[in-house]
Amino acid sequence: MVCAGGSSVEGKSFLQRLHDQIFISGASGNATGRNIHQKSLEEAVRMCNAIYAITVEGTTVEEALKIYQS
Repeated sequence: MVCAGGSSVEGKSFLQRLHDQIFISGASGNATGRNIHQKSLEEAVRMCNAIYAITVEGTTVEEALKIYQS
């Protein structure tokens, strides 16, 4: 199962929801659109890195948020 869809939301809320969908609901991946492409290039790259950290590396929301905010 892959989680997808939804409106663009604040970074911490998005990362928490993504983490919950993967680690609580059992999704095995994600398809993220607005929460990346509606940001500046620099911010979008940081968000992609944070999403990767949760989805592939299994990091916590706090760790991913640090990546996004760096």
